[in-house]
Amino acid sequence: MSTTVRSTQFNRDPVNHSRLSRATALLTGLVVLIGAVLMSLGLVLLAPVGAWVSHRVQRARGRSSGTFDSWLGAVSATIVAMLILSAVVATRLPPDTWRQVRHAMDSASTASARKPPPRWLSRVSPASSYPTTRPRLTPALGTAGAVWGFTVGVGIMGALLGTVGWVGMTLVIFGASGRMPGASAAIAVDADAA
Repeated sequence: MSTTVRSTQFNRDPVNHSRLSRATALLTGLVVLIGAVLMSLGLVLLAPVGAWVSHRVQRARGRSSGTFDSWLGAVSATIVAMLILSAVVATRLPPDTWRQVRHAMDSASTASARKPPPRWLSRVSPASSYPTTRPRLTPALGTAGAVWGFTVGVGIMGALLGTVGWVGMTLVIFGASGRMPGASAAIAVDADAA
């Protein structure tokens, strides 16, 4: 028994609909990638490279590469590139820069310590209106906190840029080939056998 589905609203040829969706996906993917390249100084282009490397590694292991594998490869490549770029920039800075940054942080900390708490805080919590001494931040702890904050920031930005690059890459691949990367091959189902 064969089933025919007819649309009452639109009478579109499925081949044209598929071409339309593929063309839309290709155009959208290119717009996403070009926009992201301009905003990320090209780092987002490493996302497709990371997804490809992930695919090749899974293939060498005899496994199929899934959607999560390609996304993880894209994000990882972007994060590694951001860390390398940050390390290169940090080594190229003039030697006096880090001392100036530390001095600015200490000055801001000292200025905020002298400032009294806002009036509303003393109404909400009367104990907070009494002056207290703040513990002094050691240089080692300040450096560790700065490194930790930098690492978290790079991880979040790398995940964001890698995801944008992965989405753009996925749309471009779908638009060009008609197949989603990481998706298993379609299985034809005979309606008469079911």
